Amino acid sequence: MLNSKEIIELNKSQLILMRFLKQCVELLPILLELQQKKNPTMEDDLNNFKIRALFESFKFDSFLGVIIFNSDILHQLEDTYNEIINTSNEDDVLIQQTKLNSLIKEFQRIENSLQKSMLN
Repeated sequence: MLNSKEIIELNKSQLILMRFLKQCVELLPILLELQQKKNPTMEDDLNNFKIRALFESFKFDSFLGVIIFNSDILHQLEDTYNEIINTSNEDDVLIQQTKLNSLIKEFQRIENSLQKSMLN
């Protein structure tokens, strides 16, 4: 059983991780779109670089998602990001979009679960 201090720390961890995940879920569709552009502008290239730099700067253990949310969402995030940046074949767009949709659904599931638990 968790004591009150541990519960507060868990809640803080959930909040911080949810903010991070929300940002990622918002940026990955943009990154996917930028990666798919045949003739990107200089601004597109700069935005692509900024988003990739942001993702590359994050270092985390994907098991953290299992501990905090009982979910493999951080592994999904890492896998989706790698799929987007490492494949340029047009045939892979469906795979990329499927992984992205799966990640977004898992994020929404966690978000809904946390909202329900806060109401209780």
